[in-house]
Amino acid sequence: VMKIMEKMKDRDKMGSQVHHIFSDSEFPELSAKKENLIYLNPQEHLQYAHPFSQTGRIDPEFQKVLIIAKLEEIKKDNDKQIPLYDLREFIHVLNVGFDTDSFLEEDSYHNIETKLNKFLFPNIMN
Repeated sequence: VMKIMEKMKDRDKMGSQVHHIFSDSEFPELSAKKENLIYLNPQEHLQYAHPFSQTGRIDPEFQKVLIIAKLEEIKKDNDKQIPLYDLREFIHVLNVGFDTDSFLEEDSYHNIETKLNKFLFPNIMN
């Protein structure tokens, strides 16, 4: 995971395709939310996010990487004078995508990371 995360640091500079972290066909209510969208280069999108270019499938392991990457992106964006993303909207995306109400608007980034780790890596965190 860390190797992929390292490669993705400059993703926005080279990303030309927009990917729905939580599938737009499964979660149409999240389809247009920028907190559910992430830029990928064609290889990341069609080889990793959608294995063998099967756009109807999302690789669940790569999805985990994208969720973590999106949180990091939002965290960095929060330091800007005019942020592009809204953490509350990302929390909504997580609650809908995971079918839970565990993520709260008052959660800090640290709390969100902790909860995400429990959702994404349950066997490691328990």
